[in-house]
This record gives sequence, C-alpha cells and structure tokens, in this order.
Amino acid sequence: MSLDNELHEAASNGDVTRIKNLISRGANVDAPGLNGMSPLFQAVGSGYLNAVEALVAEGADVHYRPANGKTALDMAIAFREASIARFLDSKGCARTMQAPWDFRL
Repeated sequence: MSLDNELHEAASNGDVTRIKNLISRGANVDAPGLNGMSPLFQAVGSGYLNAVEALVAEGADVHYRPANGKTALDMAIAFREASIARFLDSKGCARTMQAPWDFRL
C-alpha cells in the first residue's frame, strides 16, 4: 500500500499519530483518493475532528474541491458534524450549500 493510500486509511480511522508519521515520511497531505477526495474529506466523513485538525495543521488545503465541487465544510454540514464544520469555517473553508438541518456556524 502506498503512503498516500495509508494516509487515507489513517484519516478514515482518526489515527492522528499515524497521520503525522505518514506525512513526515512523504505522504501527500492532499492526495486524491476515492472520487478525488483528499484525506481531509476522509476524516470529515468519518467524524474525526482530531484528524481534521491534524491534517490542517500539516498543511491540508481547506479550499480543495474534488470534481463534484463540494468542500470539506459542505461534507461536514451534510454529515451533521457541527464541531468539524465550525473548525473548517474558522480556517476559511468555503461553503457552497445550505445546511439540510437547523445549523448555525
């Protein structure tokens, strides 16, 4: 398994220690994976704020958009991850959709 694929797996599992280790060994923090999503999207979709924070601290692009044009903040809103959404908003991540539920940043 490549370092980039391992990073996607670590992000999906919220494994901050492994995320930092893989990036220090050369994994691309913004490597596109399934459907063009970066590890940041993996962490958001899995609900791991600590992994989202670690990826952003390691340089993950909060402005990255896969082919569907959605942002990590859009995903956080869609998955009802309010703490992750607030964090991404504080980092300047764009929002392209309205929350499908009662949500205020």
